Amino acid sequence: MSICLGVLWILPHFVSAQTSVSILIGDSACAISEVTTQTELKPGWKIVDIQTNGKLTRYLWGKHSRQFADDQQPTFIIHTGGYKLTDFAIIKLKEKKEYRRFAQHNLYECDFNRIDLDIMEIVILDDNKYRVRFHAPQSPGEYVIVNLKSAPVNDMGDVKVYPYTIVR
Repeated sequence: MSICLGVLWILPHFVSAQTSVSILIGDSACAISEVTTQTELKPGWKIVDIQTNGKLTRYLWGKHSRQFADDQQPTFIIHTGGYKLTDFAIIKLKEKKEYRRFAQHNLYECDFNRIDLDIMEIVILDDNKYRVRFHAPQSPGEYVIVNLKSAPVNDMGDVKVYPYTIVR
């Protein structure tokens, strides 16, 4: 009996350790599904026993995300799950015919905006839960919210991101 009570006491702590991101559409909060990035290695050339370095490309499959923002200043609810809010960043993706590509393979080399008071209005909702809204309208396109401190899911360095689209 005491083991069951111990497990029931610990279970909510594990559930709250997960991060989640929702977007406000009208008055409703819609959860943004997390997606794992994909990495492609394009090998370099081999010329007379000299091998050039290959190139890594990080992308998300699909022309658009499944979540569309209703205006150019979207509002998000971010449950940080024990991370700091400044560990989260927003990255704009380059749109291709069948996929969306990051500007660089390394997320820190991409042009990103950290979620902080300089570019966003931040309201504390709960413990580890925040409502954030851009101060200025964002340009239309494909974006992701990423936790820069999260652990990679595989040896290629892929991470889980929360994609959304600001329509034209």
